Amino acid sequence: MKKFIFLLYGMMLCAGGAKADLYQVSGIPVAAELSSANEAREVALANGQTEAFWQLMRKMTTPSELQKVPVLSQDEVVNLVQNVSVSNEKTTDTKYMATISVRFKPKETQDFLTQNQVPFLIQAPPPYVVIPVFKKGEKVELLEEDNPVFIFLKQMENNNPLFEVNVPTGDGEDVVLVQELWDVGAEEGWEPLLKKYGAERVFFFALEQLGPSVTVRTWTIPADKEALERQEFQVIVPSGDVAPDLPRMWRKSLAQIETAWRRARTNDLTTPSMFWVSVPIETIQEWQSIYTDLLKSGFLNGVEVRAFRPRQVLAALRYKGAGEQLDAALRSIGMRVRPLPGSGAWELVRVPVETEGVFVE
Repeated sequence: MKKFIFLLYGMMLCAGGAKADLYQVSGIPVAAELSSANEAREVALANGQTEAFWQLMRKMTTPSELQKVPVLSQDEVVNLVQNVSVSNEKTTDTKYMATISVRFKPKETQDFLTQNQVPFLIQAPPPYVVIPVFKKGEKVELLEEDNPVFIFLKQMENNNPLFEVNVPTGDGEDVVLVQELWDVGAEEGWEPLLKKYGAERVFFFALEQLGPSVTVRTWTIPADKEALERQEFQVIVPSGDVAPDLPRMWRKSLAQIETAWRRARTNDLTTPSMFWVSVPIETIQEWQSIYTDLLKSGFLNGVEVRAFRPRQVLAALRYKGAGEQLDAALRSIGMRVRPLPGSGAWELVRVPVETEGVFVE
């Protein structure tokens, strides 16, 4: 019976296996009680979308950068939502309960973070199937029922917002495949296991115990040299029982992977963008006046003159953020950019401050 329960639990953990979607936030419980079930539903779904937004922000940003994300109204959050799916609805005359999944609009979400100068993750890690390895002395345990790493992984809740980790059920097919590939140290041949669990990579979570000292090693197949090298750290377990310390070992391992992944996959907002413009002028004094006004804009990181031509200056505007911010900054000092018909180029001109303009990247 115990084996059957573990088998069932493992199947629950590895259900799904869809390709990682950074902008999808799933499994959010919602509930509200108001004068009617319809009113309660409206409030519950709105609150759920706000909660989903902050879960997304925790995925896309680091804790320090999360503090820079401005608080949005519910209407502003809804404008970033692409779709909402609802399941497990329960209602009474005044109560509403459900579980929702929310997918956000990728471009609009990225633009929002860029405009607010918040660096963000541009790609979610792929789904993993994890191989539990426990070595004590000369004995190596993989999917055996007495492997403490395997027992822990089957019983854990996969509640990390960034990683989707699938745990093998440990059936005969898995045991044979994993043991054979482990014995030969294969870098390939894991495709059947990946397909079975809807994963893209094999993630090894390996513990080697020598007395009270435990060495934890993690690596992936196929390796991602940009985002993840082999990670290793040591833990002292005076009692000799690794089970109580496995949760913190697991969290530390995921934290190392997350740090490496974010380092390689975070949008770098520290590098300014460059926007080329043609500036029509009558005199050099007019350009000097325009140049002085441009420098007054706190949004621009610099103005570089590339060429002087008769009645024209070619310049590059350096800025950080989105094109909408550049447009707003220029209009605030009485300027705007507009496309030159048929040329693919842009022209910077003076306009009355109240004139509306739309910058298109």
